[in-house]
Amino acid sequence: FYEERLDYITGYLEEEFSIEGELKPVQLETSDAEKGVIKINTVIPEFENNQWEGCYYTDYPITLSAIENKKSSFEGWYDASGELISNEVAIEVEVEEDNYYRAVFK
Repeated sequence: FYEERLDYITGYLEEEFSIEGELKPVQLETSDAEKGVIKINTVIPEFENNQWEGCYYTDYPITLSAIENKKSSFEGWYDASGELISNEVAIEVEVEEDNYYRAVFK
């Protein structure tokens, strides 16, 4: 129901909460969902083929947390070009044009 009415629902949300920013896609990828997953703000989304995509407003930063399994360790956050962003387990990022984050576990 919601997916078919995204434009209407987001319009109501923007009006109700005085949101002025834009709604932008955020892409998350884990190197191996068996080794670890990503929590975005307070939610651990369901990853399909180690990937997930959702939309967030540019008004608010998002918090990404790497959650490793017992037998693995977190290596770092990488951007779409493969450059290291951070080795910290949790990072706060602004929602901008390019919102791709890859958590690498080993």
